[in-house]
Amino acid sequence: EEARIAFEQAVSLSPDYAEAWSNLAILDQSEGHTLAAVAKFRRARAADSGHPEIACNLAAALIALLKGLGVF
Repeated sequence: EEARIAFEQAVSLSPDYAEAWSNLAILDQSEGHTLAAVAKFRRARAADSGHPEIACNLAAALIALLKGLGVF
């Protein structure tokens, strides 16, 4: 909970802080909130399109979302 609060404060102070958005997404995904995680990974990717770990995490979250929807 403390980590989430810290990352939320970070993005409120610096909306383009890609790592904080990514960390919030990881927290969301670990809590089973895959759609929210995808949205936050997309926000992180928009802030830093050259960060390969963010791109990889976004792809993994999208795959998890599609699997959850029964697409594959």
